[in-house]
Amino acid sequence: MAVCLALVWLCGGAFACYFALLHFRWGMAFVALAALVYGAAWLRAAALSRLLTWPELIAPWRRV
Repeated sequence: MAVCLALVWLCGGAFACYFALLHFRWGMAFVALAALVYGAAWLRAAALSRLLTWPELIAPWRRV
């Protein structure tokens, strides 16, 4: 399930980023970037096979 959510968020974010850059919609570019980050978080949750805690989500380079 986490892999499917990651793919949906990453594909949606990539398409929104493409659309934003093509039509010069900078507000949508920020939303697309947020969607890409959220998709990466779901991809990390799938790789770890568990849900992430808040500290892991906000600062993934730290080990808890």
